[in-house]
Amino acid sequence: MTQWSDYTTGERLKLLRGKEMTQERLAEASGLAVGTIRKAEQGGKVGLPTLMRLAGGLHTDVSVILGEQAPRRAMAGTDRAMLRELSRTVHDTAADVGTDLAPPAPAALAAGLATAWDSYRAGSFAQAGVLAASAVRNAAAALRAAPAGQECAARGMLTDAYRLAAYVANQHGARDLAFAAIGHAQQRAEQAADPLRVAMVASGRAWVYLRDARLDQAQAAAEASFVSIEPTYRDRDPVLLAAYRLGTLGLGPEVTRSRTRESFAEIVEHTLTVHAKPLFAAMCKDGSPLFDAGLVDPDGLRTALRRLETAAYREEGDSQLLEVADLHLAASAFL
Repeated sequence: MTQWSDYTTGERLKLLRGKEMTQERLAEASGLAVGTIRKAEQGGKVGLPTLMRLAGGLHTDVSVILGEQAPRRAMAGTDRAMLRELSRTVHDTAADVGTDLAPPAPAALAAGLATAWDSYRAGSFAQAGVLAASAVRNAAAALRAAPAGQECAARGMLTDAYRLAAYVANQHGARDLAFAAIGHAQQRAEQAADPLRVAMVASGRAWVYLRDARLDQAQAAAEASFVSIEPTYRDRDPVLLAAYRLGTLGLGPEVTRSRTRESFAEIVEHTLTVHAKPLFAAMCKDGSPLFDAGLVDPDGLRTALRRLETAAYREEGDSQLLEVADLHLAASAFL
C-alpha cells in the first residue's frame, strides 16, 4: 500500500485538492496565480511562503504537503481517541470541571510533566498527548488545592501543561484545540506573573498561527515573544540569563526554572548532559553546517560526546559545548 510520504509534493497537492476543487479555485483560495499552482503540481520548486499559502487554501499543514504527516482523515484510531480525551480535559479543566481530585505531590507532578515533554521532543506525539492530558488534570487539581501564597507556582505548572497540550494538538492538525489550549496557557501565565512563561506561550501561539498559514499574526506573536523575553542591561542575575539562553534553545521552564538547579553552572551541566547529548549524536551522524564551514571539528565533537557519556562533567571545558549547540541550531534554521 502506497504511503503518503511515497508521493511527490506535486502529487500530494493534486490529491489534497481533489476533483472538487479546480486549480483556479485553489489559486483564488490561496491568493496565488494559477501558473504557480500548475508549477507546484508539476513538481516545480516553490518557496516556503508559497507552501504556506497553499496550505491555507487547502486547509491543511505544510507538513502534510511535504509528506511529513499524513492528512488528518488518515489519522489512526488511537490518535483520534487521544485527541478526544485531550480536548475534553483541556475544556473541562478550564471550566473548573473535574478538578476536585487529590493532587499529586509537587515533585511527582513536575516529574510527570517532564516525562510528557520528553515524549513530545522525542517525536512520540500520541504518547505525549496522553501524558499531557494527565498533566493538565493533575496541574489543575494542584492549583485548586494550592494553599495561599503558592498559587503562582501551581499556575506555572498548569501553564506548561496547557502549552504542551496545544503543541500536541497543533502537530495533529487539531487547530481549534491548539488555539484553545494556548489561550488557557496564556491566561495562567499572566496570572502567575511569570514573564518567561508569558513569552514562551506567545512563541507557541506564533507556531500555531504559522501552521494555520496566518503569517502576519505568526510574525507579530513571535516578535512580541522575543521583545518581552530579551534581557536588558539591567539584568545581571546569572541564573535568569542562563534561563533566557536555554529558552532560546527550545528548553522549557521545567529545565530553565528547575528548583533543584540554582546556579548557572548546574543549569548548563544539566542541559548538556541530559538534553544536548542527543543533538550532538545526531550532528555526528547526519552532519552539521558547522562542519561544512570548518567552525567545528567533527572528530573533536565526537571526543567531547564520549567524554560527556563516560566521564564527570568539567565546567571549564564542557560548558563551551553550549555554544556548539546554539550555533548548530541557528545555522540549521537559516542555511
